[in-house]
Amino acid sequence: MAAPVYALPISGTGPKRTTKALHDAAMQSVINALYSEIGAIATSLSAAGQFDASGGSFPSGAVRGTYYITSVAGTVDGETFAVGDWLLPLTNDASTSTFDENWTRGDYSKVIATVYDTPAALILSLEVSRGPGALWSTKSGLHYQEVTTGEHLTTAGGAKLKALPNADGWITTTQLGCYQDGVTDDYDVLSTVIGQGYDVLFTGICALSGGLHLTTDGQRAHGVMKQTCGTRATVEDQELGLQIGHITPHAAGNSIRHLSMDGRRTNETSWEGGALSARSSGIYLRSTSSDCVMEDLDIKSFTRHGICVLGTGHRIHNVKVDDCVADSIGIGSGQEASNVTRNIRLTALTLGTSHFRGGVEVNDGCHNIWVEDVEVTGSFSNGESIFAVNDHGRTGESNSRITFKGLKVNLDTYQDNVILFAIVSTEVEEALVHTDIVIDDVTAANVGVGFVINGDIDRVKIDRVNLPNARRFMNTNGDSATRTVKNVTVTKCSFKLQPGVSSGGGIRPQHTIGLTIDNCHFEDAQGSVMEIITGCDRIKFTNNTMVNCASNGTANWITTRSSNTNYPPADKGVLQITGNTFQDDNGNMAYAIRVAQSWKFGVITGNQIIGYSAAHGDILATDDAQTNYQVIENNPSLVAA
Repeated sequence: MAAPVYALPISGTGPKRTTKALHDAAMQSVINALYSEIGAIATSLSAAGQFDASGGSFPSGAVRGTYYITSVAGTVDGETFAVGDWLLPLTNDASTSTFDENWTRGDYSKVIATVYDTPAALILSLEVSRGPGALWSTKSGLHYQEVTTGEHLTTAGGAKLKALPNADGWITTTQLGCYQDGVTDDYDVLSTVIGQGYDVLFTGICALSGGLHLTTDGQRAHGVMKQTCGTRATVEDQELGLQIGHITPHAAGNSIRHLSMDGRRTNETSWEGGALSARSSGIYLRSTSSDCVMEDLDIKSFTRHGICVLGTGHRIHNVKVDDCVADSIGIGSGQEASNVTRNIRLTALTLGTSHFRGGVEVNDGCHNIWVEDVEVTGSFSNGESIFAVNDHGRTGESNSRITFKGLKVNLDTYQDNVILFAIVSTEVEEALVHTDIVIDDVTAANVGVGFVINGDIDRVKIDRVNLPNARRFMNTNGDSATRTVKNVTVTKCSFKLQPGVSSGGGIRPQHTIGLTIDNCHFEDAQGSVMEIITGCDRIKFTNNTMVNCASNGTANWITTRSSNTNYPPADKGVLQITGNTFQDDNGNMAYAIRVAQSWKFGVITGNQIIGYSAAHGDILATDDAQTNYQVIENNPSLVAA
């Protein structure tokens, strides 16, 4: 409707004059125009379609209480219409050629824009373009700007719209018109918006056929709550690529919070060697990323890692990972770059089944890694490790300053060959040494082996580890005289043999220099509590208690082999066994301590033997004269065989 214009009606040539009747008539004309339009609006309008004003006529069959939106500019019966103007019939079957008393016009799309009930209603709107820069809105407070390129969505009327962030900087998946049913692909719009650097707030489960990349510093991908918001693969056994996750941070300060992520892994078992050549992770932190935060996440069923971590300064907190193929969380990866991952902190993790690897793996040149407060359940493949520090056999991949603290493991069933910790160096072309590894406050039920420490490893501290039902506590093996395990300290730990296991034991060091076992408890070990194999030096076994070990009646509780003529090297071989308690309630002890003469020097003092049966031989047996041993203050006194 054109605005009514009131002018005082006058006549004459001067002085000009008017009359009350003329004045009243002019006022009534304005009132009638306003009344006609208000009457049309008051009936509640409904959309009748589009009006092409260039055709020279008004729509036929019009119904009062409806409106048309001008889609093509033009003039009909002297009235000029611009794109976006409204045309309203004042009567049913309004004239197709006469405007007065049949129609009224309003430029409402420019003056008072429609506010839509929902984003879905906006997307389905037939309203034509308001022009570049025009604003569009919903009643819930979501806003859009009309653009010519770079649009996030297009309405049914052809308007190209870009979603605008709210006051907190978020664009929501509801605002973008995502399906959020976990089935229909939402990847295209999300990849566009995130690719433009916007922060996205997930308000439902979005199916993804590809990976989303956070490439802007500080960029965020959060959910309202992880129980109802997140991502899901569009296909089973999804392959996105080894360096791609459903969400892949590349920049500084990225954050991913309050999401569930489902990779839809099936029961496929042939993972190694190519069944899935481009396996993908839930989250893949690239080597360029730094100071990112991953928090309050529930990640499951990905064909590689739940989270793969490279870069620096990341914080990962309150994350649950289950049913993935490789490690639930892999820190460091030679697939992309080595020796770039450092200053990573992981806390409050809940880890479930892994089908090919383990729980947390640290490899390929990681430094200053802290892992704390982890609960592990489910099952793992035999021969695999739940926690690992290792490398992929390439140069430049030494790991250092790695701490694990506050771990609770309770597998679904006892698994004889599952390893709690594997600390392994496999590089043979250089002196690759993993150093300064701390493991503290661990309880692990239903694991077969506590620790496997192989290769060039230096300075490992293991404290307060409880294995209530395992087959073996620890093996240390440097593999050769030039590749040695060095400086391993084990304190305040406990081990008890899994019931029904016919053979098993405590500790088997080999090519190990500097091993201290202090203030630990061993119970029911079928074999030796400690069996020293070859190439060892500076072995200390002090202040430990052993109960009912070597129950087969033939094994020695502490023994060193002498069959290897090169063991130990002539200038090495210091052994200390002091302050220990040997308790045999069943009279099965063969020898409490049996050591070879070839050690350079040995101190065996202050040990207490309880329940020894003389029928099984002497307590101490040496293969030759024990002139190089100090054996004093033991109870009972130890004698040579």
